[in-house]
Amino acid sequence: VMVEPSIRGCRYAAADTRSILVAAQPDGYGSLGKEEVELGPVRGTQSLHANDCTVYAPVAGSTLQVAVNAAEADSDECDSAQGIAQYVLAGLR
Repeated sequence: VMVEPSIRGCRYAAADTRSILVAAQPDGYGSLGKEEVELGPVRGTQSLHANDCTVYAPVAGSTLQVAVNAAEADSDECDSAQGIAQYVLAGLR
């Protein structure tokens, strides 16, 4: 993914007009989230913006970032981002 500063992750095109970013960020990035969310046994944060919902979760010295982008983001994108984050977190246990 070409973003400044660089992001270690992958962006996927969804079947509709959405795209999904799954990335690893430095420890502490979770403080960027505005609202606390439960991600199974992990407590994370999320931020809803006009065109994306991003979920952050702490993971062993780093932060998992899952962003679901859409032309007009709403709670559906946040639900999707939370579900993807929980799926990834389960694989890391």
